[in-house]
Amino acid sequence: MPAPQRPASQAANALASPALANILALAGIATPLAAWAIKAPDIKNVLLAAETAIVVLVLVSSHIWLRRRYIPPATSP
Repeated sequence: MPAPQRPASQAANALASPALANILALAGIATPLAAWAIKAPDIKNVLLAAETAIVVLVLVSSHIWLRRRYIPPATSP
């Protein structure tokens, strides 16, 4: 019987899922289009800033997770 996963592992697996990546990609396309369709510069700027912040956070967390997962810590001689 496999050991139960820790909540952090489950969250990392969810963040690394292809489905979430596709949803983020669609949101990344839809957000600027929605802002452009609204023709409101203030809303457009807020939406683009929020989208950029989310994408950067996801990329950084994914990078940190991959680094911890696949690059072992350095051992001192």
